[in-house]
Amino acid sequence: MPLRLTRWVPRICGFAAILVVLLFSKFGIARAQDGSDGRSGAPVVGRIFVNGNVHVDSARIVRTFDVPPGTRFSSDLVRRGTRKLTALGLFSNVQLLKNEHDGLVDLTIVVAERPRLAAVRFSGNKKREDVDLEKKLFLHAGETFSLVQAQMQVDSLAEYYRSEGFPRAKITPKADTLVSRNEVNLTFEIVEGEKLRIGDIVFEGRTAFGTKRLRKVMKTKTKGLFGGGELKDETFAEDREKLETWYQNHGYRDMQVAGFEVVPGSDPKRVTLKVTLTEGRPYTFGTTRWEGARTLDSTFLARTWKDRKAVAYDKSRVEKARGDVLGEYAEHGLLYVDMEPEESVRDSVVDLVFHVREGSPSFVRRVTILGNKGTREHVLRRELDVHEGDRFRRSALIRSQGDMMRLQLFEEVMPDISPAESTDVDVIFTREGEAGRHGVRRRGLHGRGGPHRLPRTRAQQRARQRPVARAAPRARRPQRPPARGLLAQFHRAVVQGFPDVARLLHLQHDA
Repeated sequence: MPLRLTRWVPRICGFAAILVVLLFSKFGIARAQDGSDGRSGAPVVGRIFVNGNVHVDSARIVRTFDVPPGTRFSSDLVRRGTRKLTALGLFSNVQLLKNEHDGLVDLTIVVAERPRLAAVRFSGNKKREDVDLEKKLFLHAGETFSLVQAQMQVDSLAEYYRSEGFPRAKITPKADTLVSRNEVNLTFEIVEGEKLRIGDIVFEGRTAFGTKRLRKVMKTKTKGLFGGGELKDETFAEDREKLETWYQNHGYRDMQVAGFEVVPGSDPKRVTLKVTLTEGRPYTFGTTRWEGARTLDSTFLARTWKDRKAVAYDKSRVEKARGDVLGEYAEHGLLYVDMEPEESVRDSVVDLVFHVREGSPSFVRRVTILGNKGTREHVLRRELDVHEGDRFRRSALIRSQGDMMRLQLFEEVMPDISPAESTDVDVIFTREGEAGRHGVRRRGLHGRGGPHRLPRTRAQQRARQRPVARAAPRARRPQRPPARGLLAQFHRAVVQGFPDVARLLHLQHDA
């Protein structure tokens, strides 16, 4: 028995020590939460007043301060509330005043609001109107003024001028403070400079092709007789893609455009665009294999990709072969086919392996015609070569579109497919345009269309060829022979053109 007590004594002492530590820690936390400085008799927050605000609502300031009346006053809570008010960005200074009485603390929040924008104006702009510049503003009258936001606005306006061909434009913000109203008139003083045009395009690192040929590939052009030469940064990304694609389609698989640089030209109004190229080495096609293409005939695959010796690498040829094979799979009803070409390089030769993973065949679950209002649906469905339950065929879809267009009831028929359950698809024909009373109004060269009349039937053609009995012409009243002689002609002219004079002559003749 004494041995058992001796074994349990250390454990009992350990549990007692842990219990004492927990009690003291809980008591310390309760004291820390009871008052700001560890005092249990901390005063309670009474009323909260707001001074100095003009535009910002007092209720919003108290709500953001987040120290409601009735809570124990704490320095940490006050500091946190002050930081929240400053983070709003509406005040340049936030102060807190305390008034203790009868165990309560009344708080007064004194704020100094940032000045607000009274107006935003532009000066010095001659080649761009104020209306165009106002569209680029994100600062508007009535908002809080900040030097940081004003500088950000300067950057956006400078970017706009660069995109319009004024890379040397300088913009300076000028703020006129209205102290009595705590407002600011913000004026952007603009020095536009001359509009620069691209006078020349040079290629650094070019060895394979001529400068004239590469200029034709780019969208950016030099200044010519009929315009051109605009300096726009957004066109550089498109020029990069066009140059790299053109090189890759002409044997240079690893070609990259290193960058664009605008340097001064010989004329102050002209600049030179320098394009830095990394051409790499030319490549040729090697062997080509198709893996996993079980449905298609090997003859079709060999016809799609004809192996030739020492043919320059062409990325567009690879994409075209991939599209042709996928189209043939669609003709066989296999729409869910995954095919990725794998390129392996050995020295300057590129070997191709087309990995094909065929899916299950697709069947037509439903055929829907959308946009049809004036034609009975069975008239349209009898022209379709795509039927529900049939195996999908790409040629049948195209043929159905052509047959519906030959009815000349719609301006355009757009076929589409949407995935259904499993691998099946739904075929949707959407009509666009309406037929008039005498046919379809088709768009002309200038966007206006005239009535496209339907072809006449044989009965209508025979009716037009049949002679029609016409009534005998009515007998005309005999006309008096025209008068001859100068006097008669003068008399007729006076009677027809001057009736008053003619009446006067008749009166004189009667007298």
